[in-house]
Amino acid sequence: MKPDPAIDARLTALTAGTAAARRAARDEVEGLIDRVDWSLLAERLWARRLLPLLGERIVDLAGSRASRLFVETTQRAIEECAKQDGWLELISIHVIDELRAAGIRSLPLKGPTLGRALYGELGRRPSADIDLLVAREDLAGAVASVAHLGYRPAHDEPDADALPLLHVRLDHVTGNLPPLELHWRVHWYECRFSRELLFRSVDAADANRPAPRAHELASLLLFYARDGFVDLRLACDVAAWWDAFGFALPPGAVSAIIAEHPKLERALLAAIEVAGRVVGLPRLELIDGHRRPERRVRLAERLANPDGLGSRQQLVADTWLVDWLLTPSGGRRACIWRQLHSPGDAGSSLSSPARHPFASLTRAARLIVRYVVSLTRLALDRAALRIPITLRASPT
Repeated sequence: MKPDPAIDARLTALTAGTAAARRAARDEVEGLIDRVDWSLLAERLWARRLLPLLGERIVDLAGSRASRLFVETTQRAIEECAKQDGWLELISIHVIDELRAAGIRSLPLKGPTLGRALYGELGRRPSADIDLLVAREDLAGAVASVAHLGYRPAHDEPDADALPLLHVRLDHVTGNLPPLELHWRVHWYECRFSRELLFRSVDAADANRPAPRAHELASLLLFYARDGFVDLRLACDVAAWWDAFGFALPPGAVSAIIAEHPKLERALLAAIEVAGRVVGLPRLELIDGHRRPERRVRLAERLANPDGLGSRQQLVADTWLVDWLLTPSGGRRACIWRQLHSPGDAGSSLSSPARHPFASLTRAARLIVRYVVSLTRLALDRAALRIPITLRASPT
């Protein structure tokens, strides 16, 4: 029987959801397991960095029906991920201790710390670098402090008052230790939320104390929105967070954050809607009222790409278009600047590298073309959805 990629994609999507969503989909999952191509499924989950987590869930559901090769490949992926996680965790603790010795507060973002909290043990959430949040005023000092450990900025040093969009990326001089990213905020729409996340989570006695739950969930939703709702990895984090900690949130917890940080409203509302559709996050428990999102927010939601399909260039363009649509009022100029002047990873550069005078114009032209492709795809999808309605309404 010829492999059907749609079966693999559907099975992957259903096993990524919250525990409640997975229970509701159990019958459909059972049917898909009998039709799946195990070799193709393992290959695609590995490429998407989902094999340690979703592969294990699928093996548990399939039991003896899972191919031996799939079971062995999944277990090997978990073991390799656990080794990498343990290594990253040890280095992260060492870096945090170095910063603490310099009087700098820091908070782990994502990585093994998040993986352990969400999944109960290491080895389920692959990571390649270390992400730490520090205060804006401590960023330069943090860069200087980790220099004692052999970390150097991957790009040229900025002017004294310059800041990266999100973080400074540092590489180790030996090349033998993982990259380090020192964040001063988690999203470029505003700064105060990140400061609250840091200072409400860290005190002198415990530099690894968990973040306030509502802020922790909001940060995961912002990561998801910032990455343009592409693929399932960040959506899995949101679903797992809800399973682990959702019970601790008061009703309307995200509404309270939006009230305090209105510039994050579009991003948070869109992320909640997409996560609800993709992994079953319960929207009504997080947002007070039943207000209809703005048209631009609904359009951003439709750009979500949970299967991660498309060329890298088009996925980047889709992500930037989501950014444009979710940018708060008054932020359009800053949005245009970062899209025209930032390298591929919009958060990583310390300062914009020297460019040919026409480089920004060339990039603008390419972005516009890809934006048109994205919007055309949405229009065609919407038209396709209307076709059955039109046919049913036609006279016989």
